[in-house]
Amino acid sequence: MNVYIEGDRTSFLSKRSIDKLKLYLKNNLNSVTNECLKKISNQYLKNMYFLNLIDKNQNEIKLKICHFESNNQKILENKRYLELKLNELRQKRMSHQQLDYIKEKTIKRNQNNEQIKKVFEEYENIKKLTKNPILNPTDVYKNKNKNQYTPIVKELVESFGEHNPFGKYYKLLLQTIS
Repeated sequence: MNVYIEGDRTSFLSKRSIDKLKLYLKNNLNSVTNECLKKISNQYLKNMYFLNLIDKNQNEIKLKICHFESNNQKILENKRYLELKLNELRQKRMSHQQLDYIKEKTIKRNQNNEQIKKVFEEYENIKKLTKNPILNPTDVYKNKNKNQYTPIVKELVESFGEHNPFGKYYKLLLQTIS
C-alpha cells in the first residue's frame, strides 16, 4: 500500500512524524476519512495545517496538506499592513520636514540683503522673550505669494506699536516683503 502526500513537508512536526502518519494510515485504511484526518492532524502537523483526503483506493491513498487560516492570522496580516502604511506616512512626513529644513537653511544662507539679516536677528531675539507663536520669517520668504502676509503684518505693527520689540520686528518684516 502506498501513501502519497502533496504539499509542503515542512509543515510536519518532524521527519519521523511523516513515517508515523503513513504507518497509521496503512493500519487503518478503512477508517480514513476527512473528519478522521482533521482530528489526527494535530498529532503530526504544526498548527495552522491539516490533511485533506484527495483519493483513496485499496492500493494507495493520496493526501494534501492544507493551510488553515484563522482570524488571528488575518489580524496579524492586517496589523503588518497597517504598520507598513504607518511607516510610509512617517517617511513622507520626515521627507517633508527635511525639505522644509533645507528650504530654511537655503533662505538663511542666501541672505544678501542686510534688512533680511536684521529680520532674522530680530526674530531670534523675540523668540527668547515669549513662548507665544510669532510669525516665522522663513514661512513668509518660502511662500511664493508674499503679498498675502502684508495686511496681517501691517495689523500686527499697528497693534504692537513701533517702539515695542514685537512691533520693531514686524515693521522690519513688513519692509522686506513690501
